[in-house]
Amino acid sequence: MGKKRGMSLEEKRQVFLSIFSETEDVFALKELEKIASKRGINSMIVKDILQGMADDDLIHAEKVGISTYYWCFPSEAGVRARNLVSQLERELEQVKGEKTKVDCELCTRQALVHDCEERPGLVEELSRVKSELDALQARMAKFADCDPEAYVLMKEAVPKSKEAVNRWVENIWALEGWMKKKFEGRGKEIDQFFKQCGVTDDLDTLP
Repeated sequence: MGKKRGMSLEEKRQVFLSIFSETEDVFALKELEKIASKRGINSMIVKDILQGMADDDLIHAEKVGISTYYWCFPSEAGVRARNLVSQLERELEQVKGEKTKVDCELCTRQALVHDCEERPGLVEELSRVKSELDALQARMAKFADCDPEAYVLMKEAVPKSKEAVNRWVENIWALEGWMKKKFEGRGKEIDQFFKQCGVTDDLDTLP
């Protein structure tokens, strides 16, 4: 005859829950150890089982002086059950949301895979279009001088360019005059220096 299987932890917890529901009383640890031993649970592990149940909010545990008391009223079981249902429903909604997100990512990846299959042809088409664009831009560059917009821009830039040229001419004259005063008696050398730099005698401002 085979050895009788011992109770699992869950089965032992159910034994204690039935004890609390039958009496609707508050028990000290010693009392529960005695009751549990009569129902096939080793009294040496009762404290650990009760502590685990308290940690999981299945029962209440309160230390008073040197003794610890345990209890669980039937009405609380209903509250815990409703709370558990609410929690599971929230978790279900969360899982549904995550599933929807994963489904969207899957569709996106599938679309990308499809795009990857078409990519070689698209790259070739893009290269062809770029070549045509470069050719058109090269042809347009030949007619840049006839571009009305370019003509307008050049016309608008003339006064500013003339002003800049005249300013530099006057600066050159001012520098030449300062040097001749600074190095009096060396006028010919200074004139020769400016000629070497491209400043000719006919240099003048633009009208």
